[in-house]
Amino acid sequence: MEYKNSHIKAALIAGFVLFLLMFTLVGCQQEERVSEDLNYRFRPTEGMEGVLTGYDGGSGNLEVPGIIDGYIITGVADGAVPDGVVALTVPDGTVLDEGALSLCTTLRYALLPADSNATLPDGCELYTRGQVYDENENICLDGIYLDEYGALYGLLDNGEAVLLMLPDDIIEYVMPVTAGYSIVTYIDAEALDGATSLVSLELYDGIEFPYELYPAPRELEDLRYPQDTLLSDYILTMEAATIINEQRAEVGIDKRIEPDINIIRAARTRCGELSELASFDRPDGSAGATALDDEGVEYRFNTAYYWHGSDLETMEQVLIESIVSNEINVDAVLLQDYIGISSGWGPYNELENYVSYAFLTNNTQDELTYGSLKYEYVDGELIPAALTQDNYTYIYLYGKLYGVKIGELPDGFFDGTTVKALLLMSDYPEEYELPDDLVVVREGEDSGDGIIESVYVDEYGAVYVATDRDRYVLYSLPDGIESYVVFYELDDMPVTYISSDAIAYARDLNLLYISDMCGTAPILTDIMAEKNVRIYQINQAGEAVSIAADDYNTYNTLFCSLSSTSDLIAESNKQRENNGQDRITSSSYELCRAAWVLAKEESESFELTRPDGSSWSTALDDEYVDYDSANILIKKYTLDNLNTLDVTAIAREIAATRDDGQLHDTVAMGVYMTESYDVYLCILGVIY
Repeated sequence: MEYKNSHIKAALIAGFVLFLLMFTLVGCQQEERVSEDLNYRFRPTEGMEGVLTGYDGGSGNLEVPGIIDGYIITGVADGAVPDGVVALTVPDGTVLDEGALSLCTTLRYALLPADSNATLPDGCELYTRGQVYDENENICLDGIYLDEYGALYGLLDNGEAVLLMLPDDIIEYVMPVTAGYSIVTYIDAEALDGATSLVSLELYDGIEFPYELYPAPRELEDLRYPQDTLLSDYILTMEAATIINEQRAEVGIDKRIEPDINIIRAARTRCGELSELASFDRPDGSAGATALDDEGVEYRFNTAYYWHGSDLETMEQVLIESIVSNEINVDAVLLQDYIGISSGWGPYNELENYVSYAFLTNNTQDELTYGSLKYEYVDGELIPAALTQDNYTYIYLYGKLYGVKIGELPDGFFDGTTVKALLLMSDYPEEYELPDDLVVVREGEDSGDGIIESVYVDEYGAVYVATDRDRYVLYSLPDGIESYVVFYELDDMPVTYISSDAIAYARDLNLLYISDMCGTAPILTDIMAEKNVRIYQINQAGEAVSIAADDYNTYNTLFCSLSSTSDLIAESNKQRENNGQDRITSSSYELCRAAWVLAKEESESFELTRPDGSSWSTALDDEYVDYDSANILIKKYTLDNLNTLDVTAIAREIAATRDDGQLHDTVAMGVYMTESYDVYLCILGVIY
């Protein structure tokens, strides 16, 4: 009996131990709970932590919450994600059981922690939480969201959203302002790759997308977006970049140009300023490129364009064509890296209500060849490094190229070269030192017959300048030259003037051949006479046609009229001195030329109207004479009475032509002799 009882006691003890063990296990395994919003099922674990065990919130998007009813969700249990979920977002630090997604056959997009070992359903695309989406801004992917049309968005950690994908069956899509609780601001480069059925896309201002995406919307039948916005500027810039790159490829240039949103913003600022001031400078007087600085754009070189018109589409097309023509040249000295264009409502003036502005920048080029010089980029300046050829006779020197300041010439830069003259552009710094042995000309200065625009040097070292009057001026003759034939014309433009420096520095000059239309300052004719410089006339072929003083060709030259004007002024001043009146200091070349032209025309009609029926005073306008009022006196002499020509009497007569008795500020006399030796005089008196 005692033996039997011991067995019973052992059995009772073993059963009690088993009961305690079962109680302990059941007590640790708490029951599954349902969230207060009835969307989630979870099982508490330790403390205030829990594991997601199910989801009843419907199909589409599931973002596993970090906290449910105060419990921190640290994991996702096997089978917790149900069928019907298409897009899943799981927070960082949440552990997924290997079979957490085993029941979800509909899952197509999942954003999981980087260390997740969960098995994905077939066809599910995996995104890694925390991956850098924009390296420049350090913006990371924080979630995904699927809208009602099947478009997938990435939710970023800065509160913005990016379109990641449009489905293949969507035909028309209007970009929403928000996705979930995030503002949509960007379209991924691959977002439209699978949208094979897409025909129409509507965008709102504020959307950006990379240049790689542009070919897809460019080919759509219907791409809609608001005009006169940053977005319309963005798309216009991409169109320009696409055309430039296509043209570059056709001529064998591999380098591509890229749109830059900050450059576009700078262009938009300048576009708005054009209605205040139509200039490459800004209304405050600063350079236009400071708009790039305001937007934080880093660059070495920049170029700018602007256009205006009454039709927006035509204006944009013309602007792009202008840019492309400069950017596709296979010999282009500068291939730009980035571009930004803005266009929209101006108004520019009363007739043209649209304006457009473009910036192009280069960030990488170290050397630049422009015109006759090679430059090196050193510490923010372009330093002249070498001539591009050995036989240049003149060089243009700029103050800036593509927005970069030109540095000073190195010492002895032109030693041993054939360069004779330098044309300094208007922006070339005045403080820079220049070689003493070269002729230096500055753009924008008065040549005596117009404002200097360009320069030319002939084989003898004579320097000519072209002016804004479509004429050439003999600017300088080399020392040591004794005789010289002045060009009749250069580049189909007549040579009409000889500067005082051309005579002053040619100390040995004694013989000068000029055309009938070439002259100089009236006072210079006296200087040339004192230096015994003989003047002969040449024809268009450069042949001398006057070798005798009584040859009619001598009298019908502009030079003769200038000399006669000098005599007339001398006689006029004698009379003024006798009368106690102010002297005439000099006459202008332009007034003498007008008098000569009128004398030549009078030889044909002897009337005060010009051959085209206009008033004689229009000759003064044609020759750029700036005056307030003018008088004219016409005289005709024949060979028989030529000896009666009395300059003193003419001076007295022209002085008496004003009824108000007011003295002329200056006078000029034009002389022209016909082949029959009739001499026509045209005397002009003007008040400035």
